[in-house]
Amino acid sequence: MMPRLLLLLAALLALPAAHAQGGRMGQGRGAHHDTIHALLADHEAIERRVVDRPDGVETWTESDDPAVAARIREHVRQMKDRLESGRPMRRWDPLFAAIFEHADAISMEIEDTPRGVRVVETSDDPEVVALIRQHAHRAVSEFVERGMDRAHEPTPLPEMPSSALSAMPLLPDADDASFATADLYDGNTRVKGFAFRAGQGLPVHTVPVEAYLLVTEGAVRVTVGDDVHALRAGEGLALPGGVAHALEAVEDTRAVLIRPR
Repeated sequence: MMPRLLLLLAALLALPAAHAQGGRMGQGRGAHHDTIHALLADHEAIERRVVDRPDGVETWTESDDPAVAARIREHVRQMKDRLESGRPMRRWDPLFAAIFEHADAISMEIEDTPRGVRVVETSDDPEVVALIRQHAHRAVSEFVERGMDRAHEPTPLPEMPSSALSAMPLLPDADDASFATADLYDGNTRVKGFAFRAGQGLPVHTVPVEAYLLVTEGAVRVTVGDDVHALRAGEGLALPGGVAHALEAVEDTRAVLIRPR
């Protein structure tokens, strides 16, 4: 089943008003990257249909342009190979991190069509089924609709029961000198929860790897290099590796920090 942390993030990231700030982080390079880049550039030439089924989804991704149709087929098989060989992509994206964390619970059947591919993607785990559907509707279909602009944004996890919020650290007592923190998950992706009273924060520091900060309650000011970002609940910010940054809570706040191992 999906780890408790992913249930938590699902509840937090599925906020309808969520707005991602900052650029993309750590996309890989190579043949698959080139295929993806070409498809994003030609997104207006692609048609897509998604049908939910009890154990996952059935999708058709097609184009009247034979070259685009060929790239669609190539990309789908490259994604299947990544899942089966455990080679993640978009590690900074919460949904993609969850998909690859549970790759061994996902089955993909690919059938070429005259204009592209038909894919049946399923799982025996209901929570992984939710990830599969979110990937189909909120990731791939949005990439097809918006192209490269959408590829720079993280993808929210599917909505889960709000009881998952119990995994977050409690706000410290008002007279505590320091914030509260808790390790929520430590796998291919590491996630730490923070709770701050107004005025508390993190001093200027630098970490070697990229990360993604999501505010779940309250508001913060985040300084990254010379730039200052104001974030409220449901908003996130990409933190590049090797760049000094600091955080101050404007009001009582809880947040999660997501980073690759």
